[in-house]
Amino acid sequence: MESTGPRYLFGSTSPFSFLSLSYAAYHPQKFGFRELPTLIYPDKQGVTLTCPKSQEAACYRDRFAARRMFQFLPAICSRVPVHVIWGAIDDSVASEVKERSTDPLTGRKMASIQRIEGVGHLVSVCSLCTSTV
Repeated sequence: MESTGPRYLFGSTSPFSFLSLSYAAYHPQKFGFRELPTLIYPDKQGVTLTCPKSQEAACYRDRFAARRMFQFLPAICSRVPVHVIWGAIDDSVASEVKERSTDPLTGRKMASIQRIEGVGHLVSVCSLCTSTV
């Protein structure tokens, strides 16, 4: 039975689902927080991201890219083989959203679907390569 409540990012029923496990697996010196003050914020207290603001902002430039991608996915799947790699941890994309997004009845017939154990949505390419060796 599907939830009748509001839907958030990628169909999740929790507005904070992306905060749970996604970022916890990242290397803290590259993708974590660092204490202030810093050269950029010499008069501030608290924490800031270790990555540059421009890098973080790049993640949020196009809020509707995923929705557009799912609209065009049936046409793409009918023309070229599409391979999907999901992280087995449902931290950002709910399992029911993963199932709907790769449902062949919607025209989204994938060439293959793989699940990588021990990783979530924001798995880096390097950790993906080392986890499959």
